[in-house]
Amino acid sequence: MKRETELFRGYQLDLPGPYMELSPNKRVSWLEKANATKLARRDAFLVTKALGIAGQLLSVRYVWRVRDNRRRDISNYLSMGKPTIDGICDALGCDDQGVKVLGGEFLDYGAYARAGAIPMYPSSEGWSSGMVVYLVVALVKGGK
Repeated sequence: MKRETELFRGYQLDLPGPYMELSPNKRVSWLEKANATKLARRDAFLVTKALGIAGQLLSVRYVWRVRDNRRRDISNYLSMGKPTIDGICDALGCDDQGVKVLGGEFLDYGAYARAGAIPMYPSSEGWSSGMVVYLVVALVKGGK
């Protein structure tokens, strides 16, 4: 008799982004938005694939590292994360239906980034200190 056991595991992904062209308030051509979507999805896919895991993505939580403490609309940043979730699900080999987005927060990493303590990524807005995505994945393993 074969039995399946679900194990839940948390992961942390360090990604470039978010790509500002994905903002609902940004007025860009469809081509610029499509290219940014492709980059965000590819970045998430490659980083997740490098972990070597497979399973069903259950939840996502974002932490955006920003250079200053300007006011930002968190709902815009959450909507900009959709291609990231798609890339993660592509790498895991699962569907993104039912994934819970647990929200996000902004951390002012400007001083740390300027000191070289965290990675910096090139972006359309200059240099970005990127974002951290926390995942919870259900790993399904077969057994006897």
